[in-house]
Amino acid sequence: RAKVNPALGPNIVTVTWRLSGKVSIGPGLTIKPYICYSDFTVDEEDGLIVMQVDRFDVPQWDILLSALFPFLIGKITKEPAP
Repeated sequence: RAKVNPALGPNIVTVTWRLSGKVSIGPGLTIKPYICYSDFTVDEEDGLIVMQVDRFDVPQWDILLSALFPFLIGKITKEPAP
């Protein structure tokens, strides 16, 4: 989902992503679903993207801990994104 985000600035477009996946380390790790917000700053003159900043709905340690120890999901770490 993409929308103009005047709360962050006049030329900011925010894209909301739901991410999940697998990593091929050892037997493989599953990355639980989480939400990422990409804030794109658009140049007023040419309309091109000049900057991108990503924000996440969970801290990075939560994503890593959930991948290494999936039995902690919902106990110590946050539940997966819907």
